[in-house]
Amino acid sequence: MQTTLGLFLIVLAGCLQGLFVLPLTFTRRWQWEHSWAAFSLFGMLLFNWLIALVLLPHAFAAYSRNFMDARRFSPFFALRVT
Repeated sequence: MQTTLGLFLIVLAGCLQGLFVLPLTFTRRWQWEHSWAAFSLFGMLLFNWLIALVLLPHAFAAYSRNFMDARRFSPFFALRVT
């Protein structure tokens, strides 16, 4: 059962990856910067939050609980070790 679900999710993800540019065919009169800005706003911000809020029952609690840990360690990711 889990193998079938996993294969279904892989096929679904492949189809969605192939279809992500479909809305761009309806915006031919737009400049490409405008269409990619709309894609970035919806695809990388709004839809991700919507999916997280629908699938995670206490999403804000999880993010607020881990926020201080992320702030504590995030400056170390910018350091360059030579």
